[in-house]
Amino acid sequence: MHSNRPRHRFRTWLWTKKLRPFALAAAAVITTVGLALPVRSYVAPAAPSSSPAAFAPVQIAQEPNTQQNSTLYFTTPNYVVSVYPRTGTPLRMNVYNRTTGQLEQNAAPVTYRGQLAGNTPRVSYDSFGSRNAQNVIFRANANRTTNQASLEIIVQATNALQVQENSTSIAAINVPDVTTGGGQQPNLDANTIVAFETRTFSTRVYTRDNTRLLNVYDKLSQQSPVNGQVATLLSPTEAPYQNWVSYYGGASFRDIPGRYFVRANSAGEAILQFIDASGRVVLEEQRIGPLVVNIPQADLPPGVTPPAATAGLNPFVAAVFGNEQTLEQVRTIAPQAQFESARQGRFINAGSFTNRFEAESLVNILRARGFDSRLVYRDVNYR
Repeated sequence: MHSNRPRHRFRTWLWTKKLRPFALAAAAVITTVGLALPVRSYVAPAAPSSSPAAFAPVQIAQEPNTQQNSTLYFTTPNYVVSVYPRTGTPLRMNVYNRTTGQLEQNAAPVTYRGQLAGNTPRVSYDSFGSRNAQNVIFRANANRTTNQASLEIIVQATNALQVQENSTSIAAINVPDVTTGGGQQPNLDANTIVAFETRTFSTRVYTRDNTRLLNVYDKLSQQSPVNGQVATLLSPTEAPYQNWVSYYGGASFRDIPGRYFVRANSAGEAILQFIDASGRVVLEEQRIGPLVVNIPQADLPPGVTPPAATAGLNPFVAAVFGNEQTLEQVRTIAPQAQFESARQGRFINAGSFTNRFEAESLVNILRARGFDSRLVYRDVNYR
């Protein structure tokens, strides 16, 4: 028998020779496509770092924490003031702006001024700095007997008052006693001639160092178009306000030249006006809420009795948010409740208090009855 193996090998060689070009072409196509396709590689995630830097806390501006070693440490509506150390020298001052989160004075050298002249007994500490491109004096005042303090920022060149805020809380008051004839420092209301709020503004006429001064505070913009400027008694009175006591001051309202007028009468009515240079009434808002009055007899028109004061301007308010129907419901708990306006909008004033805890107690009662109630702070010292 003849073997078929050589012929089989020949056929295999022949087919391989014929198919080889096709195999090479296919391989070239596959290689080309493979090179054109995007390559997705797997990268293992990095292991969490155990170094302390990986867990470093975010740094934020903080109030200077020197109250434990302070001669004087107090808070105002917009500032925290610290004069330290408690014992020894030299004294330093920190003034922290709570609104901007900036230290306006940082360990600035302090000059003890003692008791300055004036009808308000207090001791004063001065430090020098700059503010709004002006050289200023940061003055911290305090009376240990009455537990009162205040911050003043004064322009050195003109002695003009940029800022004046009374304390809302005092953490340290290790200052010398003032020397007065017995004296007690007059409280806020005793220094106030007339003060009230309108829908948009708060205003206060008051005395300091035998001078009448005027504050006007815009609750919506949180700006003070008038801050510690001289207030003048309008005398003689003019129609139709012959039986009103009127004080005026300031210089402009939204770039309009003119004067602010604060008026009150015996019936307890009070209004705030702005009258431009031509005599046009640009702004007029009536009092809402409490009225504080201590008008001197000499300021009253002939035959006019002093206005009757209403409840004082208390700083802590139990606020409820709602409409007219809500107001009627709140009055079943707090009959004196009334609407009041602030920068955040209108709310129901269910009660105002000098003590924070009393206000919080009423807030808790209102919340227990299902009302949307919270504590609101009203800056009465500044106004």
